[in-house]
Amino acid sequence: MSDITLQRTAIEPLAANVHRARFSIPEALTWQAGQYLQLKVPGVADAFFSIACAPGRGELELHIEAHPEQTRACAVMDWLRQHDQVQALLPLGRCYLPELPEGEVVLAVAGTGFSQAKAICEDLFARGFEHPVTLYWGGRTLEDLYWKALPEQWQSAHTNFAFVPLAEGAIEGAWEGHHAALISAMRCDRHDWPRASLVACGSPNLAYGVLDAAAACGLSEARFYSDVLEYAPRG
Repeated sequence: MSDITLQRTAIEPLAANVHRARFSIPEALTWQAGQYLQLKVPGVADAFFSIACAPGRGELELHIEAHPEQTRACAVMDWLRQHDQVQALLPLGRCYLPELPEGEVVLAVAGTGFSQAKAICEDLFARGFEHPVTLYWGGRTLEDLYWKALPEQWQSAHTNFAFVPLAEGAIEGAWEGHHAALISAMRCDRHDWPRASLVACGSPNLAYGVLDAAAACGLSEARFYSDVLEYAPRG
């Protein structure tokens, strides 16, 4: 874990309230795909964000959702717009694949949880992972899938990758919410759960919902990865 200075190089809009912040980094800095960092912005506590890219690219990116009512995230964005340097503590978290799995990988994502899944997918592609990778991305509306074009590109470029967008208007039938739709889609698809690894990037309700559904089909909890296991453990 290091306390370092990040040099902000760009801020780009990905949606109305989602921003992609990019930073140059020291060459020696590395992390595991799926980990997160803390930005040390004056006056802002607990500014934690998933690192939205795999290591080894010479830069670091974050996806920051900042609706007007999200005062903490808005304060972070204001700081980044006004300053080209920011202190950060990283890497943090245990939601990463410690080695290449011997079976398929399933990622269950809500909202900006996509940033964490993006880093993991990029890392799997870079390391030549050959087993199936399926990304389920849920949101209230299609607009919540703020960079849908990227996993669509992955699906065209990688024969072992499948993308399942889940939002009202993206699937047929009655809409019961993206958590329920995501779990239902996972149950309907034919995954080899006894050999699979499952990564959940979202709220505790989402994470434990997909865990319970997959465990009932044979997933080993030892191959379940999510930050909620650290910040919101059961029991």
